[in-house]
Amino acid sequence: MKNLKVIKVLWLLVTIVFFASCNITKMPLSHYQKPHHYKKTVIRTLHMDYLTYLPVDYYKYHGKKWPLIFYLHGAAMRGDNVELLKQNGFPKLLEQNEIPFIVISPQCPKGRYWSKDILIYLLKDVQKKYNVDKNHIYLTGNSMGGYATWTLAMELPNKFAAIVPISGGGATKKVQRIKDLPVWVFHGAKDTVVNISESQEMVDALMECGGNVKFSVFQNKGHDIMNDVYRNEELYKWLLQQSRKKTRGIKPKKTKIPKPN
Repeated sequence: MKNLKVIKVLWLLVTIVFFASCNITKMPLSHYQKPHHYKKTVIRTLHMDYLTYLPVDYYKYHGKKWPLIFYLHGAAMRGDNVELLKQNGFPKLLEQNEIPFIVISPQCPKGRYWSKDILIYLLKDVQKKYNVDKNHIYLTGNSMGGYATWTLAMELPNKFAAIVPISGGGATKKVQRIKDLPVWVFHGAKDTVVNISESQEMVDALMECGGNVKFSVFQNKGHDIMNDVYRNEELYKWLLQQSRKKTRGIKPKKTKIPKPN
């Protein structure tokens, strides 16, 4: 009789534990009610966090491939709190607006600069995780991210459909690698942080080698023009008109990904 009571008690305990575990693993309903997907993702092996924005209909069309915008912030947004990126630039825009693109916004660690090798690795990782249209990948960035936009595009001339460097600059000696890549450059004429001549030199070098480039200057503005740029609907129309060409430049050598510190 005692053994039967013990068995009943044990069975009750097992039942309680089972149902408790079911409640813990249950997916919250709010996950499915969000109009779009905007989350933090951590690449722990690289010590880099990034925000992912997915279009409102991303989960509605399972087989659809989406254009991707890769956004690189400026030096002031470096750190270890990716939520800070929502205070300015592209992530701030996406808090209140919807666009038909996947948008990846990584955060550069404090005291560092954008690493070409890590960005290449991150881009590959994103393409594995999401339904990305490989012929419509766009690269943009402001200030420090503007410099990185030029650098990464010249390293991967066949990867992007178009680039949008803002308030940045680059190495003119390598610009011929992207002479066939559509480029839309933005800079403020009164910029005291990065002189407009930095962008002008890149634009001139592209034009000399027959590049596909357009240059928009904000005559009465300084360094902080990114919010004006990203609010321009014409920019997104222009991006969607650009498609990747596989014959640009020379295929770069494979690079080894550095081990995290």
